[in-house]
Amino acid sequence: MENTLTISDIKRRGMSAINERLRSGPTHIVKRNQMAAVILSEAEYDRLLKAGAAQPPGMTAMQWLIAQPMTGQRDKASIDAELQNERAWWTLSWMPTPSSIRLTVKNLLLLACAWPWLT
Repeated sequence: MENTLTISDIKRRGMSAINERLRSGPTHIVKRNQMAAVILSEAEYDRLLKAGAAQPPGMTAMQWLIAQPMTGQRDKASIDAELQNERAWWTLSWMPTPSSIRLTVKNLLLLACAWPWLT
């Protein structure tokens, strides 16, 4: 690719580097030696929109996402069960066991201070 621009060039020279490259057409942005993005001029972007390349008519981004085929291997029930187990562990993991609680003045004061957050 001849018309490329690195992230370091953009950081160093800013918009002037981008404008200079856009005079030659669409510009590929290189990040860590990989093509990361393409910058288009406003005229080129408008041409693509008018050609219908941006999205199918009448379909929003959310509708497009929902219309994509599912690729996961888990069903809703297994995800819900896993979440319930995680939440139960998180809730109970920090709480002391009844046998380890000694009712001292210090513990009662700590419990009284923490009570609004525990309820």
